[in-house]
Amino acid sequence: MKTIFFLSCLALLSGPTLLSGQTVEGNRHSLGIHAGLSPYWVYDQAASPLLYFHQLYQLGLSYRAETPNQLWDLRLQGGFGPSHALGVGEREVRFMERDAYGVTDTFNVPVRGQAIQGELALGWAYRIRPHLAVGVLLADDLYYPQGFVTPGLANMAWLAPRVQWDLPIGKTSRLDVTASTPIVAFVSRLPYHGSVSQPEKSALAGFFSQNTTLNTLNRFQRLDLSVGYQFQVSRKLTLGAEWSLIALQHTRMLDLRMIRHAFGIQLILKPTK
Repeated sequence: MKTIFFLSCLALLSGPTLLSGQTVEGNRHSLGIHAGLSPYWVYDQAASPLLYFHQLYQLGLSYRAETPNQLWDLRLQGGFGPSHALGVGEREVRFMERDAYGVTDTFNVPVRGQAIQGELALGWAYRIRPHLAVGVLLADDLYYPQGFVTPGLANMAWLAPRVQWDLPIGKTSRLDVTASTPIVAFVSRLPYHGSVSQPEKSALAGFFSQNTTLNTLNRFQRLDLSVGYQFQVSRKLTLGAEWSLIALQHTRMLDLRMIRHAFGIQLILKPTK
């Protein structure tokens, strides 16, 4: 399971659209590279009554294709970083061992963990106006905390309508706003007993087979919002910065709540003929 999450630690945030009222003539393609910082807070009743904080360092890649009326984007994003419980100070677990002669040795281990996150997403949108597009997003999001407890351990695959709006600023800059919310999702979470072990199954298969449910808006709510700024340096190169917010809640069985935001910079390459 660790391998899958580490392989997911290449990420995209968003690709470019049009600058300064341009129209697409023929097909256009672009590649994006992203790096950023993403803190998030999670409360997971299946794992702990405490609120946990995770700090993710992100990397990513993206690909975007445009036709006169349609936008396609493929993105792979991920991050890793430290995590700890809030409001309880620096906790430690004390281990004690005694040898055959009765000599006792005691050592303490800090109760801190790490979190790994990865997302794979495919999006499509249709331009209903020169600077406004509506479409759908199909995505899978993985959260894998590691430590003495694993709050927020979950896999979420969802389908969401999406709205994309870009506002030209001068001749070389643009402001982008994107919003989406899922209408249906498959959610896999840590079972209440806290173990993913199953007879004759791997840990990954045991995790998905025990507590995976189909959810609609009555059980799973998630809001994704991003605001980005892009500056066109040349015909082939665009630089950008982006802030994004994710707020989600899963209320089936034991509640899971999460708020996450991210700050990142982008390098977007546009091959030209």
